[in-house]
Amino acid sequence: MSERITYDNVPKGGSGQKPWLGFHEVGIMSIIDNSKAITFAKTYIKVELYQEGQKYPPSIDIFGDFEYDDSGDLKPNWLIRDFLFLFHVLDLDWGWTPRGDLEDAEGNKICHEADGIEVLLSNYLPDVKFPDNPAKKYYVYIWDKFNKKAKRAYSQVYPHIVLNNAKDRAALEEEVASSNERGYLVNWDGVTGLDGGSNVNISSGAGEVI
Repeated sequence: MSERITYDNVPKGGSGQKPWLGFHEVGIMSIIDNSKAITFAKTYIKVELYQEGQKYPPSIDIFGDFEYDDSGDLKPNWLIRDFLFLFHVLDLDWGWTPRGDLEDAEGNKICHEADGIEVLLSNYLPDVKFPDNPAKKYYVYIWDKFNKKAKRAYSQVYPHIVLNNAKDRAALEEEVASSNERGYLVNWDGVTGLDGGSNVNISSGAGEVI
């Protein structure tokens, strides 16, 4: 791999009966580093969203580890994909080099992935200020994902956040529809899996680059 992994070339892929599910216009309230709260991955940030009429704000959870191939080049996994979705709507033309350096469009190094996400958030995103009632500049898909261990469903935001314009809304709706056809991003039916059976055909698709 010889080019930066960017929003334009990373593989992308992927309405509910409840009022907070389905497609929604949202704003961004905050970006929080939660990396120290988990042990299964090194990186975890929470992007809290403003959804009109909802007491508890939904959030996009971006978590995982950076991975390298056998030749030592950084691989475009789902963690990178989800970060690039966020950078894109924040109008940040950033991307990772095969060496693991995060660079801007002019090739200026911002930081290395090994520096930790707290370095990125504290040093390079502090000027991204979000109001208490932000404008609904973004568009997301929210669905109920069933958790077999807990035997209940949790609302989850698909990480592909897009700008709230006609072109990007249509593209996201098409992406979700395609994922639905393959069994991903499907709302829980309220019954399947409650008996502990294994016939739960609900999957997020968030852990694979599709």
